[in-house]
Amino acid sequence: NKALTKFYSQARVQVFATSGSGSKTAHKNRAADKLLQVAEAEGVDMWTYLETHFPSNDYTFCDVCSSPGGWSDVLLKRYKGVEGWALSLPIDGCYEKCYYPSLMREERFHAHWGTDKTGNVYRGDNLTAFSEAVHNRVWGNTEGEGEGQRGCALFMADGGFGIRKDEQGLHMENYQESLSHRIVLSEILSAVLTLVPKGCLVIKLFDCLTTATVSAVAITAALFGRCYVVKPASSRIVNSERYLVGMDFMGEGVTADKDKVIAHLRSLHEQGFEDDETVQPMGDGPVDDVKAGRSPVSPDSFLPSTCVMGHSAFCASMTDMNTVVLERQVLGLKTVCDLAYCLKEKGGSAGRDRGRERGGRRGPPSQGRERDRGQSHNRGRDTNRGRDTSRDGYRGRDHRDRDRDSRGRDQGRRQRDEYDSYRRSDRDRERDRERDRRDRDYDRRDSRGYDRRDDRRERDTGYEYKRSRR
Repeated sequence: NKALTKFYSQARVQVFATSGSGSKTAHKNRAADKLLQVAEAEGVDMWTYLETHFPSNDYTFCDVCSSPGGWSDVLLKRYKGVEGWALSLPIDGCYEKCYYPSLMREERFHAHWGTDKTGNVYRGDNLTAFSEAVHNRVWGNTEGEGEGQRGCALFMADGGFGIRKDEQGLHMENYQESLSHRIVLSEILSAVLTLVPKGCLVIKLFDCLTTATVSAVAITAALFGRCYVVKPASSRIVNSERYLVGMDFMGEGVTADKDKVIAHLRSLHEQGFEDDETVQPMGDGPVDDVKAGRSPVSPDSFLPSTCVMGHSAFCASMTDMNTVVLERQVLGLKTVCDLAYCLKEKGGSAGRDRGRERGGRRGPPSQGRERDRGQSHNRGRDTNRGRDTSRDGYRGRDHRDRDRDSRGRDQGRRQRDEYDSYRRSDRDRERDRERDRRDRDYDRRDSRGYDRRDDRRERDTGYEYKRSRR
């Protein structure tokens, strides 16, 4: 329903305040908030794990398909000794637009574009070149025994496709998981090629219902000592987004053969897809082929079905995870849609607070009009309903001036803002005068806290003054 789209957005922000655009913290975007929530999730605690196994905090991290670099910005600000390597598609063929300008100026951040300078993770030679560039950097304690480590301690990937509506205006989000199989496989292969033992992995997924996605989680669980699927609070509850977290890469208890896994993933990456090395624009994926039953986007599974279905504990955990996440998603969708229909019936009047949820103007929208009406009521009275007029910004003005302002709402608001700026300037000047007075008092005191002026008086008059501490 096209007419319901704008009311749906209003209802979603009102029901789930964290689903609005922009970061709710001091970081650059909402993706940074998601990374922090994933790393600090109950039972995960990835920051503590990294600080325990890499105490020098001078490791290398990889940031793949994460333009414009919100995740890299978090790591570089959190740890002063880390170094980041990034691989992503340039925006409109421009490399400078791919990442934040502050990241491009950062000496510890290195943007890599692969052998063909496209940053396309679908090409195996680009992944190989990126892995070699990361391994050329030696980090860790190189003093004494050992030669340090080569590779990354943390691999992050936030790749995905934006799904547009079809010709009839219908949403195609149900196909997002199938369309993302190829990019998920590319990210897992790149992670296995670059991670060092004990390293960590964070990859974005869309649903975990197809056998290809389930097998991708199974491969991660086989390579890492700990494996989680996390739905952060900043990720909209009404969509299928979630994050795959792997910790303790090739640690104790991991029996998988890394070389065989790499060979298997390379074979899938090179032969399991159609011979198409180009990346389509966002939202122009092969939706029609998926509708028709064809599967050009990925093979049915990354592993034989017997390898996955033979592990009852893994299948049970996947079922429990899907049940919890999908039940919350269905409940969230029902709540948002019900409110959207209510907003449509009321003409959207209940959505006036949307701007405040997104960090806009504080206070109710009718605050200025209520204040104007309240001032108009006080005509001929000596007091303004007990309000301090000096605090209200109308110093030296009578009620007739205030009534005149209330006739035009926009004019009154501009004048109030102007007087508020004057009032703030008065406060700033008073604060500066108080600070200067304290500085002068401090300069008059000696090391014992006595007033130095008493010494000058005794010297000038010969009279002994009683000294007192200030």
